[in-house]
Amino acid sequence: MEKHGCNGVVKCDIAEAEEQILEEHLPIEETFRFLCKKCHVEYDRGTRKVLGKPAQKVTKRTEISKENKMTTKESNKRDIRRRAKNWMSKNCPTEHPNEMHASTYDPKKEEWFFTFPCSYFEEGKTGCLYMFLQYGNDEHRFRYLKVPFSFFRENKEKFTVRKTAPKFDLHISAKERNWLVDKSGDQVSFHEYEQ
Repeated sequence: MEKHGCNGVVKCDIAEAEEQILEEHLPIEETFRFLCKKCHVEYDRGTRKVLGKPAQKVTKRTEISKENKMTTKESNKRDIRRRAKNWMSKNCPTEHPNEMHASTYDPKKEEWFFTFPCSYFEEGKTGCLYMFLQYGNDEHRFRYLKVPFSFFRENKEKFTVRKTAPKFDLHISAKERNWLVDKSGDQVSFHEYEQ
């Protein structure tokens, strides 16, 4: 969180901060215990027993998602981000993205899907966003786009903003005829930012 602080004041995008905190605590099953209220009270008393049994380590992500709001999809999002960071450090060691998102490839839709906060449209937002696109079905290879935040501002009206939250979604095409075009809005092309 220190990169978000200045003179004791923290200014950050909450969703990004949450993602960074969770990412730092992976693997999640070795860091957190997901308990109902009754079991949590027992655990906090120091008995370390849950419903009369010693607390057990959760070992499967599916068990975690059943007992918590975290879904397998959210876990995969953090995994793809971690893999993209690893790929970047090995293949582009001189690049140091401060803001990045990664997406798995959806072979049925032939696209990559992203959700971004509307803060990307703000005037004060400078620099670039690194967008990592999983290379086909290979979980450890990526393409990446280096998109200036000014591009998002300039095309703000062309993106589809959600009605339920201050976010917008991109469906980036992997089809040859509309390569790296957002299919969900007004066909905004990202191909010039492919690295």
